[in-house]
Amino acid sequence: KLVPKLLAIIPYLVAFNIGEPLFISNTAGALTNTRPSGNNDYVRIMGYATSTNYIYFDPDKTWVKVTT
Repeated sequence: KLVPKLLAIIPYLVAFNIGEPLFISNTAGALTNTRPSGNNDYVRIMGYATSTNYIYFDPDKTWVKVTT
């Protein structure tokens, strides 16, 4: 049995490059196109830019904790 996937294309106020992955940011409630790289940061893809001001919100089910 197939289960439909919930997806959302939502407006976002920051301009991104089309197709680039968007990561959870260290700033609460924000996304970034720069992969977090600091010690104890978490890396998780939250979606992709579908245009400069819209994102396809599809959080990855995995995340990685950075240790340096």
